[in-house]
Amino acid sequence: MKIWKRGALGVLTALLTASIAGVPAAAGDTTGRHPVMKSGSWTAPVPQGYLTNAEMAVMFKSMFGFHAYFVVPPKVEDYFERVQDGVWYTQAFLDCKLSGVDLPKDIDPHASVTREQFAHYLRTALAAKGVDPVVPLVYRVFQDEDQIDPTYRSDIQFMTYFGVMPVEGDAVRPKDPVTRGSAAAMLSRAVLLWMDPDGTWKSGFPAKRPEGKADEVAFEVKRLNDKVNEVTLTWGEKPNGCYALEITGIRFSGDEAVVLYRTRAPGKGDICPQVVVRPAATTYVDAKYKIRIAEDDAGPDSNGGRVSPDRAGAERP
Repeated sequence: MKIWKRGALGVLTALLTASIAGVPAAAGDTTGRHPVMKSGSWTAPVPQGYLTNAEMAVMFKSMFGFHAYFVVPPKVEDYFERVQDGVWYTQAFLDCKLSGVDLPKDIDPHASVTREQFAHYLRTALAAKGVDPVVPLVYRVFQDEDQIDPTYRSDIQFMTYFGVMPVEGDAVRPKDPVTRGSAAAMLSRAVLLWMDPDGTWKSGFPAKRPEGKADEVAFEVKRLNDKVNEVTLTWGEKPNGCYALEITGIRFSGDEAVVLYRTRAPGKGDICPQVVVRPAATTYVDAKYKIRIAEDDAGPDSNGGRVSPDRAGAERP
């Protein structure tokens, strides 16, 4: 399947158009009562409206290309208790369910999807396409952790770790209904992470995670005594042992000490230990200096006014 639906707007457009593309004539409704309609228009997007389970099923069928092949067509009542037969969303529910999306038997097509439910359904849809990378064993505790259904905890960890589900003020609002716009944005991020331009889904760890604080080098200053500060640089979590962080020198200017660093990512053809690492480096600086860090852009043979991190005006305690 060629993927043209790049970006949240494209995914949202796909949701709205696909949701009406296969509506039988008898089920057509031009009064505006159709779930993705507004003011009687078949095409007007309602991004702030809440996504229903029926819309989500059609959305997934369209974006993931789910289609179940059977000699004898499956009966909807064998898989769902509340999904009607012969309506605009029936086939989408069957195709998603039989392709591997974990839709419960008692799912209500007209009910809104919560954020935690959407995380679960999206993760199982990705797994159905072979996308199921292992999340490093680091559990993030959210401000509203006690509101998350234990059934969906691993799904939320997965979606937030890869940046598919945004975290707002250290909260994920698991019980809030997901809007169509938010669902489209999450699906768009998943597409950008795991789908090639030709429509091929990639399994395993994405080549690049969304940029953010987790990818920035941070530092911490610890006062060891009146004369010496310990400065530790960290580079978040990385998926393999080829990632590295090193302190290359310290540049002094007035009352400021600039700790210079370089990062290393895996190169083409590198054979990397498959372990989660947290690159870090430590140096010691005279306590009289204010600390700042900066990436070292000087050549490997250039001193550039730096001193070695082991000669930073303070002796290691």
